[in-house]
Amino acid sequence: IIAGLVPSVGLAVALLGAGLAAFTAVSYYRGSQRLARLRRALTEGGKLCLEPGLAVLAYEHRGRYVYTSEEFKSLGAPVCGDPARALEAAAQVAGFAAIVYAAAVYVASPAARVVDACCRGAVVLCPAPGPRRSRTVLSLDAGEARAAAEVEVSGGVYRARLVYTPSPGSPARGARVEVRARPRGALLAWTSLRILEAGAPGVHEGARDTLPGEPRAIIMPELSGHYAPRVVELLGLERGVVGYEPSVFEYEARLVIDLPLRPDAKTEKQL
Repeated sequence: IIAGLVPSVGLAVALLGAGLAAFTAVSYYRGSQRLARLRRALTEGGKLCLEPGLAVLAYEHRGRYVYTSEEFKSLGAPVCGDPARALEAAAQVAGFAAIVYAAAVYVASPAARVVDACCRGAVVLCPAPGPRRSRTVLSLDAGEARAAAEVEVSGGVYRARLVYTPSPGSPARGARVEVRARPRGALLAWTSLRILEAGAPGVHEGARDTLPGEPRAIIMPELSGHYAPRVVELLGLERGVVGYEPSVFEYEARLVIDLPLRPDAKTEKQL
């Protein structure tokens, strides 16, 4: 969508302590010297003061115009010394999540904002899963078939257990479990993630891990919604629902029975 807005740089540059992966600079579009100083401090044992928080980025492409917004929600006092401590403090409270549309990207991530004079305002994102969990139970009777499901999420992993019971001779083609999400307060449609589907009667279980496999920390020269598509690109995220952060996004579990020649039967519950 915005291939020319944020110039690409190389990926992994170094490691930061145990348990954290390589830092990636999202761009040298602005403040290249400041970013270089910050990256050296992060990867060479430098001492910095960083404020843990939740970074929220939004990017929407509407016709000829691009609309962006950004917010940093503080999660505690600045932490000085090892930069990993600030990122870990943020990840203990909030988790990484994103919703990727065809022409819009919303990102929420544990983060740390630099408060030192050398790089004040620069932000480090840490796409960690976070501690949030949720669970709900749904049931549905469509006449020709019945279904019940248990849906839970822990971090960015969604799990479902589905019991599907069609009536003898039922034309129903099966049942499925989905998770839907949308940004809170935004006039955007729900986007769905299919967790499990079943065509045969019985008990079925399935799971979807939506988070990137490598928890790569990403350096931004400043907090800006313009970087949201670049963050999604660096993490290799696909269109749809990623992660779980209910303070920023609304989530619903949906149970659907597929019925031929007429609208599907469905029910939803908040997740």
